[in-house]
Amino acid sequence: MKSISLYPHQKKIVDYVKTHPHQKTYHFVAPPGSGKTMVGLSLITESKKKTLILVPSLLLKEQWEMQAITHFSLSVSLDIFSPAMITITTYQAMYQQVQVNPDCLKEFEWILLDEAHHLKKAWGDVLIEARERAEELVSISLTATPPLTNNQEEWRTYIQLNGVIDEEITSPELVKQHLLNPYQDFVYFIKADAQVEQKYAQFIARQNDIVDQLIADTEVVHLLAAHPFIVTPLAKTHQIYQQFDLYIAMLIFLSNNQFELSKDHWEVLGFKKKSTLPELSKAHLSIVYEWLWETAPQLEIFQRLKTAHWLKEDVLSLFPTFPKEKLAGSHEAKMEAINHIVIQEEAALKQKLSCVILFDRIYEEAFDFQSNPSYYGVIPQFLRLHELVAEETELAVICGKFLLVSSQIANLYFNEEALQEMKGIENFLRINLTEKNRKIILAKVTNLLEENQLQIVIGTVALLGEGWNCRSVATVILGNNSSSYVQIQQLRGRALRAKEKKPLSAIWHIGQYLPNLSWQEQPELAPILNRLSYIEGISNQQVPETITTGIERLNFPLETSVQALETYNQQNFFFTNNREHLITFWQQGLAKGTHMTMPVFIRKSQTTASDLQQNERVLPIITRQTFWTSLIHGRFSTYFHQQRTQKLWKKSCQVREKLAKSVLKVFQVSGTIRQQVNVQMTVDNHEFRIQLIDATYQEERLFNSALLEVMRPVLDTRYLIRIKKRYFSVPRKWARTKQLATLFFYEVKKEFSTSELIYTRNTLGRQKLIQAHIDSLKEQGLEVIEERLWQ
Repeated sequence: MKSISLYPHQKKIVDYVKTHPHQKTYHFVAPPGSGKTMVGLSLITESKKKTLILVPSLLLKEQWEMQAITHFSLSVSLDIFSPAMITITTYQAMYQQVQVNPDCLKEFEWILLDEAHHLKKAWGDVLIEARERAEELVSISLTATPPLTNNQEEWRTYIQLNGVIDEEITSPELVKQHLLNPYQDFVYFIKADAQVEQKYAQFIARQNDIVDQLIADTEVVHLLAAHPFIVTPLAKTHQIYQQFDLYIAMLIFLSNNQFELSKDHWEVLGFKKKSTLPELSKAHLSIVYEWLWETAPQLEIFQRLKTAHWLKEDVLSLFPTFPKEKLAGSHEAKMEAINHIVIQEEAALKQKLSCVILFDRIYEEAFDFQSNPSYYGVIPQFLRLHELVAEETELAVICGKFLLVSSQIANLYFNEEALQEMKGIENFLRINLTEKNRKIILAKVTNLLEENQLQIVIGTVALLGEGWNCRSVATVILGNNSSSYVQIQQLRGRALRAKEKKPLSAIWHIGQYLPNLSWQEQPELAPILNRLSYIEGISNQQVPETITTGIERLNFPLETSVQALETYNQQNFFFTNNREHLITFWQQGLAKGTHMTMPVFIRKSQTTASDLQQNERVLPIITRQTFWTSLIHGRFSTYFHQQRTQKLWKKSCQVREKLAKSVLKVFQVSGTIRQQVNVQMTVDNHEFRIQLIDATYQEERLFNSALLEVMRPVLDTRYLIRIKKRYFSVPRKWARTKQLATLFFYEVKKEFSTSELIYTRNTLGRQKLIQAHIDSLKEQGLEVIEERLWQ
């Protein structure tokens, strides 16, 4: 074997496996370009374990084979039916083999799962079953993109298969080592056309009409009012406490319809006197109507829901999202936006331009029907762009079926291929791709882009997505329609690889907006913003001044007006024209730390654009209300309200500070977090931050997981802790047994002598849990979230 020198981040993963030899699963996250293949082969070579390597594609299968031979001088088998010491195959081939031989994994000691996020439910379930048969098998999972934004069921399956994340290499670490290029994500906003706006207005009006019917349906009101939970609650306390979410939803629903709650209900809820119930929400309506659909499907309201398509194939689908197909009216605007971005990037980078534009579809038929507005993909974009770029800019199109290049490039580099003229398109030639030439032609196109003989390539996600790399690419424009965090992270990686003298990498996301609608309500923008919130990076305006995750770093305007978002687009072009400033911001940010930490933030949240705008107008006035200015202007009520609010905020932060210390102490007493680790907390008027100091990745993960459960609103838990009038959950990790819950309570008791541990699985405990749940529903305006911060 050749002598292999690993980078520090690679060695960290190898060392982790060495120092934790008894784990059955190892799970490592590292971005594209971090050298996961080298890490995997180093682990296998040092361990001398018979290993099965699973990959999602033939391209990655070839890459693993080439690395194994070139760097490690290993001989491998590519056939799972004829395994060797190292066998490389695809997930699909493994799936087929397991169907034939469920015990096939018993032949291996290790199984290495490359790009483990590909293990969706079908493949994942089969692999879990096969791995359970091979009891001695150890799995190593490598991925750039854990499915963070997927639903909870998929995430549980993913963790069951891969185990908890053991180490994570972040992009800023690799930027600091010059292994990844400094980068920035940009969003180009396009206004939805009048037709889309009208469709959305009709959709919302129709939805509001249906919601009004759901809220006030007299048949439903009478049925609920006659339910034993409502008529004789004291006689049904046992059943109520088993279904208290339904019970509360019923009460809130009826209260919204002027139903007067009897004292029996307040007794069941554990209140000595009448209190205030939370407002009726979508969640409460969903609970009520899901239960009604199971128990009383004959209700007339369900016929109306079926007519409205809120009930399909006997499945209730309340509050549907605005259909994606109704957003298609802005395809032309999106292609114009891409043209605009390309022209701006061409002007900014000149001969340094190296741009890839990615689409889901080809739409070859657009050659014959160029004016069809429903066509959105590779060819429609090419037809609009090829005459706009400068004469010296070389543009190419590549997909699984063909390559389009200029006549000059075709004659210079592809003259051995069958060249076809393009009808109605001058100076471009077509080369059809076959199984025989596809790999060769893709390699040539990649090399031409690498050597700057091509400046722009338009292609499909299928061909130029995961597994394809070209270090020179500094601009990626995401014309695809995916809202998947996993896929977007993979596509972003096409621009991130480092190369000497490469300009800052710009990753462009294109989002359609409806004017003056809050950010969270935007049907197309909301998922884009959600996935961007997980990506760490700099702020264009150095607000915040460090490298962090969270949507705040992109400095979106407070309002979604046409003027504000058009101005934002122009600001982004200013930044891409001044890439050296953003590289300086990267350098300054990296100089402030050594790694990404994971602080937990508790913030006074501002949830909508209009709220943000209103707060921005009011806060500067309120914050200037000293005692003397209040005296002069007669604003005592404002002044004292502000003082009282800040006093309550500081008191609540003091409680949370002591709880955080208690969480850490339990872990330290049990030996799962080292004694030298400390917890640091900072607070201002709007934000409370908690983070561990000198902790490992595993220690931070463990601590944050428990801390978030304590700090977030109470849902359902076996044990509660009451501190004065506040309730907090005992983390599930400790709520499983009384002994573990008592350990946590013992530490809390040191800080709060009058605190109380409550078991929620008896009658009194259920009352307290309901009270805690109601208090949580009524508490508005606090956001509890984990973010990443370079320190």
